[in-house]
Amino acid sequence: MKKVVSILVVLCISFCINNFSPLFTSAADLTVNFDDEEEGTTIDETKLGEEFIITIGTPDSSAVVEKDSVGGNQIALKGYTDIKSVTYFDTPYTFSVDLISNADNTAVFVKSVEPDEYIQVENPKNQNVMQTFNYYEWDWYQENGGTTGASSIGGSGIYIMPSANTIKLGLKIYQEDGLGVSTKIFDLPAPEGYKRGEKCTIKVEDAITSVSISVNGTALAVVELSEPGTEYKTDDPVYGFYKKAVVKNAAGEELGIAENTRICSEYSQIAITTRNVACSIDNVSLHYEEADATEPPVNATETPATETPGKTETSTTEPTKVTSKATKDPINTSKVSVSEQEKDNNTPIIIAIVAACVVVAAGIVAAVIIAKKKKKSS
Repeated sequence: MKKVVSILVVLCISFCINNFSPLFTSAADLTVNFDDEEEGTTIDETKLGEEFIITIGTPDSSAVVEKDSVGGNQIALKGYTDIKSVTYFDTPYTFSVDLISNADNTAVFVKSVEPDEYIQVENPKNQNVMQTFNYYEWDWYQENGGTTGASSIGGSGIYIMPSANTIKLGLKIYQEDGLGVSTKIFDLPAPEGYKRGEKCTIKVEDAITSVSISVNGTALAVVELSEPGTEYKTDDPVYGFYKKAVVKNAAGEELGIAENTRICSEYSQIAITTRNVACSIDNVSLHYEEADATEPPVNATETPATETPGKTETSTTEPTKVTSKATKDPINTSKVSVSEQEKDNNTPIIIAIVAACVVVAAGIVAAVIIAKKKKKSS
């Protein structure tokens, strides 16, 4: 009889877990448009400011709510701006944003290292400053004698940059020359109907070892990543990166391979950036599993934006000379994560379900015993 009870309890618990498992899943969804925000509100005062922080490179750089062309609102970015996720992601996530831009050097970054925790390198071509690789910052690769890659924005990760007739996919690469950072750029064919200056919806699905990219609902590329934990001896501090990235188009055809990447394998920070250009963003969407997501530290090093050194493969504008320091709006990042709150909220539910299983099992056993007694008495 004890064996029967044990089997029944196990079966009941298994049934409850299989059917009520959504109650135990910790996921977070953020969907933001800015139609309910007052015009002129800064981005950190909007709902997006709960999950993203802003770093600017000059006093006249900004990110504020403005009217759009159809009677709603959007965020207008101007100058040197980084809009960075508060959370570091080490679980799968999906991120999308509507972006309107008339120039290069506006991009979405993923699988990046927080720039304030990343390497700093003395830059002889920029008055010997200790160069911090903000997303809006130039990597100064070719300008410092680099010969095997392109110069572009950012210091780590993967970027998606709407361009004139293509969508640029940039992979940040480790190099032994230059300042140690370059970019391998793939020009992806723009989807049908794409026009720069009009709304462009960029969607990124990060499945940890693969990143899928679509624009305006059209799948464009998949970046397949391997050999995580690769470290580069010249880095200080040292981070783990994916050594190899294989880029394929939507049909699965290989477009190219990048070795010694600076695509972070420890976590992913998401960012939207502009380098001395204007753009607008709207309809930001983020879905992720929260279990292992972590948050960056509050204190960050403030660093100057720098002038783009001449024309390059990805630069179509002539930036103004910048001498002021970037600043970060004070954002409280010590909030309790949704996962911790849900864990506390789910505890009574779990106890109740297990108790119900025991009660059901006991009821079944009692019914069996009564039935047997009736059978004997008859």
